[in-house]
Amino acid sequence: MHPRLRVFPDYGEEGLREPINGVLGLSRDKPYYLADESRKAQSTRGPSYLHALKNAEIITEATVSFKIAPFGFESEIDFGPPKEDRIRKDGEMKWINVNDDFFWSASCLGFAIGTQSNGWQWGSIVDAEKTVSYGQVYSIFDTGSSSVIIPADYFESYLALIYEQMEGDEFEVASGYVLTKCYEDFPNLYFLFDGRWLALHPADYLVDVSESQDRSMCVLLLSPGSQSFIVLGLPAYMNYYTVHEDVNNRIGFAPHTTSDKDDLKRGKQPKRVLESLRPAPEFGMGAASLFIVLFIIVFFMTVWILLVYEISKKSDTFERPACFCLAGILVIAIFAMVMLYSVRPLVDDLINGEPEYARSTL
Repeated sequence: MHPRLRVFPDYGEEGLREPINGVLGLSRDKPYYLADESRKAQSTRGPSYLHALKNAEIITEATVSFKIAPFGFESEIDFGPPKEDRIRKDGEMKWINVNDDFFWSASCLGFAIGTQSNGWQWGSIVDAEKTVSYGQVYSIFDTGSSSVIIPADYFESYLALIYEQMEGDEFEVASGYVLTKCYEDFPNLYFLFDGRWLALHPADYLVDVSESQDRSMCVLLLSPGSQSFIVLGLPAYMNYYTVHEDVNNRIGFAPHTTSDKDDLKRGKQPKRVLESLRPAPEFGMGAASLFIVLFIIVFFMTVWILLVYEISKKSDTFERPACFCLAGILVIAIFAMVMLYSVRPLVDDLINGEPEYARSTL
């Protein structure tokens, strides 16, 4: 059985801890993912709305699903098990693993504009190591947001990349909104999560705001954010049936029955980097990895010299020692170059480790 939401007028707010603002919070019974361990241990959550429904045996599982349709069409929300008949017959649910977090959050590995092959990873932001590292940005999926919010450190460059794909380039950013001419060639936008490309079509993020609805003026549902994380609002949900499974820490995306979108395609993190306005200083690789690599090089040199010495003592036919020594120096030099430029970065990664973002199923 799927519960129905009951809508009623609010004539007062007696007995409520928070004022009613028209938003139903669907966060989770977990501490904030980026909080310090001491704060995580002290924080208590819940039960969330989903778990309260489950505890009351109104639903059988702590899952919420959304069918988000274009503006002017009917959208749906399902509490409990998702409805398979909301998915287009040729569509398939693709899953993105999310963090063990208060929010429905995951790591955005990069973005693409126009085509999935035209992609970038995110550059560093100074003093934002908790949310931005290894070309990834901590991101929150939030149906309560009307736009996709991108950190201000990237926003100007991100917009420039969009308009580079188009013939026109007239737009203005005012009060956090992007006002633009309603060009017909806005590109598809893509965001990479857990090895899957999430697609936004132009109709998902472009809205006609002209008084006569003649497409003389539009607004982009893309906004600059003051924080160093991304918020994937309603445009990212548009024309998908999305299933939020709390117990399995994942969000599923599939084209709904009237959607023209494809299933989420596989992808890899792009190599190009979109630099931020405030990049973190490059300190290079650590001293520990350099020490380890130099130790291995010296050890190899020592073994090589001893080996040559023993051969020269035991062999009566050891001729042209100069040529042999030059060959030895060349081998040692090649070995040293491989260690410094190929092995050392791997050693550095092993020492420093990588951030714990959403688990990958690839």
